[in-house]
Amino acid sequence: MGKLIYILGDKFTDFYLNNKETMSVSEFIAIYKEKSLPPCVDFRIGQGISTEELRNIWSILCGNKRIIDKYTPEKKELVHKVESKNVIISKSLAVLKNKFYSYLRIDDQCAEISDHITGQHIQGMVIIEAARQMMLSTTEKFLIRESLQGRVWIILHKMDVNFISFLFPLEVKIECEVKTVSRSAEKQKYSVSINFVQQDEVCSVVKILFSVYEKEKIKIKEKSLARRIVGASVYDSMDRVSQEELVQSEE
Repeated sequence: MGKLIYILGDKFTDFYLNNKETMSVSEFIAIYKEKSLPPCVDFRIGQGISTEELRNIWSILCGNKRIIDKYTPEKKELVHKVESKNVIISKSLAVLKNKFYSYLRIDDQCAEISDHITGQHIQGMVIIEAARQMMLSTTEKFLIRESLQGRVWIILHKMDVNFISFLFPLEVKIECEVKTVSRSAEKQKYSVSINFVQQDEVCSVVKILFSVYEKEKIKIKEKSLARRIVGASVYDSMDRVSQEELVQSEE
């Protein structure tokens, strides 16, 4: 049986310095860009690797399809992100009508770890954000009509997070199951359960309750609520402006 080595982003220093079956992406590229790969070694992709670094690894490993399938990032529009580095899941895929999966693929420069990493494990906020992105991707691709993609707002009502054991910066599968669905003329409401699985063990479970609205409809409601809260703040300081002056200023 061959040797297994995981390639990790440079920021996961504690992990690759303390585990001999790992190496940093910088080290891997520096050694093997101009040198043949050692025989009987299976290189795997860990966390903290950017899309550009992934391309370099892929070229060195001669286009290993396993890497492409598991680590191609989801489209940033589907997880409501502006910058690609902040997309931390791979493309979501359907298993059954109500079950979907993707893989965690943390970029070193993503917002959640750009400032610091604590210890060898993956931070809890990364898991929470990945669960949110999995929920968004699943909803945009599989739960709403294709004609509504990019034209909805997804409003969170409740999120329950259970950290069962540490997740380490190796391969992590994300499994999403739709538990309940309700629909009305105004909105669709869902509850999902999202598992983070490493080495066949569920390490974290995130349950999310959320609603889906057409963007234009919810923007009208948001505008009304915003004006109401601003108005309430102003009314709390009536010594500075009278209600009559406020009404006149809005006319």
